[in-house]
Amino acid sequence: MLSVSPVAVHPAPACRASPENELLFQIIYPSPFDSASGRFWLNVVCPLFLDNTHEIYVTWIASFVFIVRINVMSQLKLATALIAFLIAGSTVTHAQTIPTKAFVEQNTIEKIKISPDGNHLAVLVWSEEKSRLVILELGKSEPLSAFDAPTNMKVGEFYWANDERIVVSTLEFKSGLEHPFYTGELFAFNIDGTRRIQLAGYGVGGSTVFLVDHLLPDDPVHIRVTDAWVKRNSIARSRPESHLLDIYRAPRAPGRPGHRVGRNLRSSTSSPLPWGELYSDNNGEVRLAFALSENSKIQVVLRDEESDEWIDIADQLSELSANDLDLVTFISFSDNNASFYYLAPGIHGTQALFEYVLDEHSTKSIFEHEAFDISKDDLVFSNDGKEVIGVKIFGDVLEQHYWSDHPDVDIHKQLDAAFPGELTKVTSSTTNGKLNVFGVFGSKRLGDYYLLHQNPLRIESLGSGSSKLVPELMADVMPFVVQAENGLNIHGYLTASLGSNPMPMIVIPHGGPIGVRDTPLFNREAQFFAHHGFAVLQVNFRGSSGYGEDFLMEGYRQWGRGMIDDITLATRFMIQNGVADESRICIYGASYGGYASLISVVR
Repeated sequence: MLSVSPVAVHPAPACRASPENELLFQIIYPSPFDSASGRFWLNVVCPLFLDNTHEIYVTWIASFVFIVRINVMSQLKLATALIAFLIAGSTVTHAQTIPTKAFVEQNTIEKIKISPDGNHLAVLVWSEEKSRLVILELGKSEPLSAFDAPTNMKVGEFYWANDERIVVSTLEFKSGLEHPFYTGELFAFNIDGTRRIQLAGYGVGGSTVFLVDHLLPDDPVHIRVTDAWVKRNSIARSRPESHLLDIYRAPRAPGRPGHRVGRNLRSSTSSPLPWGELYSDNNGEVRLAFALSENSKIQVVLRDEESDEWIDIADQLSELSANDLDLVTFISFSDNNASFYYLAPGIHGTQALFEYVLDEHSTKSIFEHEAFDISKDDLVFSNDGKEVIGVKIFGDVLEQHYWSDHPDVDIHKQLDAAFPGELTKVTSSTTNGKLNVFGVFGSKRLGDYYLLHQNPLRIESLGSGSSKLVPELMADVMPFVVQAENGLNIHGYLTASLGSNPMPMIVIPHGGPIGVRDTPLFNREAQFFAHHGFAVLQVNFRGSSGYGEDFLMEGYRQWGRGMIDDITLATRFMIQNGVADESRICIYGASYGGYASLISVVR
């Protein structure tokens, strides 16, 4: 097993004595948008001291408006500072070389995948206010066809089912929700735009949510999908089923409600557990069922190939974990289906990678980081997707670790060397392995896509998420770690183009708050403010994900106390190290971040 140690920790800053009710944070909010200049205008006011009970109305005027009412009790000092922002003659001097629109518009290119035969590219773009999947012939710029997501939807994921046919899953926008969510709609079309149909979902009379499980490369007509019934707006307590779905056949008129899609399904398998998930091996055969029991314990059963019986293996999966398993994430079966990989808490309490060997009925640890969790997105697969060969993990900085002798390891190491300090991620490969599409992402790079030719080895640019947000004009993102009074290591990131003098600083707490975190990858919001001369502080306070189970648990019942203390601690660290100007600090956020902003002011 590979194991690595955490980075050095800064001691907590020695906070100076402060007068009673001293206010460290101030509230920032924009005034109406000036369409002529393309800027938000803000004003500067002096702190407002309130001696009696008052009601303060904070109104955001941007893409939406909301009102927060605060009852301020007697003797509570509240300061409301609105900073001059993006205007000539402001206290912040920074040349505006990038238009504001570039920081808020959708990515030009969101993802690219190559067809199995290497002749075509599927490119997910945002065009004419629509989420659009464009099909191109490799080496040509004129589209062969395009798939536009239905109204109020966007393309969530897309798959090359074979050389000529694409399967698309969509996300739906709902009023009041910040992010679109998956509804289980599946569509398919040919590369020339013909035979365009909806395969599954409520749009064709379906009553279940469908997920793509396996593409079955040896079967050009079917893919394996799982589905679950929606009960009380959730599928969490629904027994999943797995089916082969015909990707060329449109659902026929139903014989009875909910059975229109069912006529295109065959080789169905129901989970032996009352809810949870089903998973297939690399042959597309259903082999595993996972579920969380009513007492919050993981249930895992394995389907025996010979007897077809389901065998309980949950206890065997927990042998190498520090605690009883209450969280297991299935990853994939190995290339020869002799084992499968999964994530679970390791001996350090962080999410680690394990391998369960079927014939031996035993578990072995593959990789665990002493300080940081591994997520499914962190794992590096061989280019054919059949073997886990390494991990690229964001702790404080990007770390790359490989343990396999697979030949694709050398390719990934060369990509890492070509883009030092940045995340390289292969999105797709041809069947023969000679062509690979990969993306490059970093703290200063929104996302660029390239075509990797294997023989001879060379890369070719395919496109970028933005032509205006170029790395050369972006601010540095610097990790830091401070230690709280109770010994917790609090991690975070500072985005700034540092000068010689303390800077005005904006603190942006993340939402959630439990199980969510900020990373050093490109952040439009932070880069926008940094581009105009502000330092931006993002703190992964206790309860954030990525730092182990114990750190996550420390956040419970600490929304208004411990989490706020962590934000304040990191802010004072920046002040006392000369980064932030104490008289020009603002805080704002959304979801829990909005709550944290208000509580930071009140406390």
